[in-house]
Amino acid sequence: MTSPRLFCVETRLHLETILRPDEVVTAVSGSSADFFFGTNVGRLYHLRIDAGDVVPVKEFLLVQKPHPIVNILPASAFDLLVIQCGHSLVYMDLETFSVRSRGASNQTSCVALNVDPVLDDPFVLSFAFGTTSRQIHVVERKKDSNNVVQKISIGWAAETLCYSKQSLCYATNREYFVHDLVSGKTHSLFPYESEVVRPLAIRVDKDEFLLSGMQGLLVFATSDESPPRTPLFCGAKKIMSLVFHQPFVHILSDDSLIVFSANDQKMKQTIECDSSEFMCNVDGKIFFCGRRGKFCELTPIEWMEQAEELLAKGEVKECLQLAEHHLQLSDYDTHDLMKYNFLKQRAAFVKLFGGDWPEAKKLLVESEVNPYEVINLYGEIRFGDLEKSSLHGHEEDLPFAEKELLEYLLEVRGLAWASYALTTIDKALVKLFTLSGRHEAISELDSKWNDEETRSWLLNHGSFALVADLTFSAGDSTRALELWRRLGTGELRDRRFDPIAPLEALKQISNRVAVEEALQWLSRLNPSGVAKATDDLRVKLDFKFVCGLLKHSRADLIDYVGKRIRDSEDPAVHRMYLEILVDDVKISDSQKARRKLRRAIFDAEGVDWVELKKSLARDDRFPVELLLMEAKAGAPVEALEKLLLLGDDDGQEAAELLCARMNKDHPQLFKKLINYYLKKNPSDERVRMRILSLLQGLGGGIEAYEVLQKVPSDWKLSDLSLFLQRSAARVEEDVLYAKLRRDLGKSVLETLKSCEKLRGSSDFIVVDESTLCSFCGGAVGNETIVRHPQTNSIYHQACDNR
Repeated sequence: MTSPRLFCVETRLHLETILRPDEVVTAVSGSSADFFFGTNVGRLYHLRIDAGDVVPVKEFLLVQKPHPIVNILPASAFDLLVIQCGHSLVYMDLETFSVRSRGASNQTSCVALNVDPVLDDPFVLSFAFGTTSRQIHVVERKKDSNNVVQKISIGWAAETLCYSKQSLCYATNREYFVHDLVSGKTHSLFPYESEVVRPLAIRVDKDEFLLSGMQGLLVFATSDESPPRTPLFCGAKKIMSLVFHQPFVHILSDDSLIVFSANDQKMKQTIECDSSEFMCNVDGKIFFCGRRGKFCELTPIEWMEQAEELLAKGEVKECLQLAEHHLQLSDYDTHDLMKYNFLKQRAAFVKLFGGDWPEAKKLLVESEVNPYEVINLYGEIRFGDLEKSSLHGHEEDLPFAEKELLEYLLEVRGLAWASYALTTIDKALVKLFTLSGRHEAISELDSKWNDEETRSWLLNHGSFALVADLTFSAGDSTRALELWRRLGTGELRDRRFDPIAPLEALKQISNRVAVEEALQWLSRLNPSGVAKATDDLRVKLDFKFVCGLLKHSRADLIDYVGKRIRDSEDPAVHRMYLEILVDDVKISDSQKARRKLRRAIFDAEGVDWVELKKSLARDDRFPVELLLMEAKAGAPVEALEKLLLLGDDDGQEAAELLCARMNKDHPQLFKKLINYYLKKNPSDERVRMRILSLLQGLGGGIEAYEVLQKVPSDWKLSDLSLFLQRSAARVEEDVLYAKLRRDLGKSVLETLKSCEKLRGSSDFIVVDESTLCSFCGGAVGNETIVRHPQTNSIYHQACDNR
């Protein structure tokens, strides 16, 4: 795993621009917006930190004789700057930058402020300093007066000092110690060699200190001798300075700046920086420099930039973990959530270009990437040229992944957040379905994807039939019909072309010319469909025009004209149907065609049978049909007798048809035919079957009685059951009808009688001056009167209301 860069170095100032040629930096520190350099000649430089820029403000020479400034300690709460210059302490006012006082002793070896004081009086500054006389003085300063509250004797003069709460951690020239001010106990920590190691001590957590040790180690120590953390190992480097800013320990070595985490004691980053020696923490900002050269700031890299750096290296998991950790720290800030989602979107494309489709799809869906961004990367389904994207830096197509794209787009299509991109998704799916041969799935896409661009692509990929359908749906019937025509005539080829589609489309078109032109080529392709569709068209077609369309398909022409005769009373239509059937018999010479012709003879109306018989008589193949026409012309009995005289099955079958169609108006036909069969040998199975077949189609009370008397006695009643049931039903129907007639007659008679009774009351009555009111006896005069409906008595209206 590659760790992200946490910090970068930015140069704030070149020290040569402010230092004199004989000066070098010996101490650095700062407070809030102010920064201070101390030099080897005792000069203090004041600089202002403003929006990242460091601007020199003023310089102060603290001593008459050249003494290096060893340490600078800002105490901002007291507007005080404690400066160790040589072995003396100088107290400078931070507001006026004037010297408030100077220490009385010239034996100071080191000094440190209490970084976490435990005092009752907030106006007291707590600090400590070591002396060359092997002591450490604990001081409380108030109102520019120092009060030494405790003196601690030590074996050697303190080289460095760190003060926190009630603990003092210090180093002599050979060993580190920690002293508890409450108990007065001093604990030896570990030795070191001052020739190799620069003694350094900083506080990292409460009473825990971090000390520079031998062999590149930084050792943690506590005042209560509790088990410390694991030491930090910097390698074969000389450590020059240390600062701590939670959670990082910044270590300045002779050739680099090393960043460790105090939490897991692991190295996080190393930055090369030659000739640097001094480092300080100013309100969380880390500054460092050498004796001369550059003055630099260690600037934290934003988490977003760190994450993008990991992403650029392909470390997707680590990138997202870093971002998620920052989200938790920011309590899921809305702005950071947006950044995190943007990272996930970019991470999705890192995985996509890396070939990890499952993980890429997961991230694409979770981060709600616009599906267009994915479609744009595949030339096979993209519209137009590849467009640059802010989510990745690639400018080349990805290898086509048909299965994965289908799964991704179908999944996204069903998600609510992707509804805005439904048309884009469906346009891509149309292409995928076409390329994969799943044309039937296209009909399930219900968004507004049917546009000119998509249809053009489909045309280029041979989906002519689909384009014709789509073009018609888009309202361009002219172009759609032209495409269908080219498909129907074979000019274009598409195995998915179905002639039913243009026929269905014609039902919605009102342009007669367009419809008739389309039917011209459709009739050759699908005459049966044309024949069926003619009744459903908006345009009413001429009968002869349709017959002309179907002339090459005799069967469809017969069906079409056969349907027309049911609704048409035009004798020409009926005659045409018969002539077509005659021609069909002549061509096919099939019994099926003859039966159809014979049935049509009885269906036809208004035909000049004499003329038609003359026309048909020229051909000796229609003797039976001529006799049926004779029956239809008005001589059914004679025709039946002639048919029976033929003596063959064909004549008998025609005789049965004649009887079935005309027996209602000519009841004697049935009797003649049944008698004819009964005179033959009834025991002959063929004769018996013909009689039974005839009886199944007929029925009546009188016929039933006569038949039962004439059929052989050995016939089973079960064979005659259907005939008898029909006859019984006929009798019941006749009885019921007679009763209804009788009841209706009685009802009419009663109604007429009632009308006669009322007729007398409806006569006119003459009223004159002698007419009297039947109630009061007075003359009616000119007053309003009423008449009794039954007695015809006259009353004043006023009298009637009484």
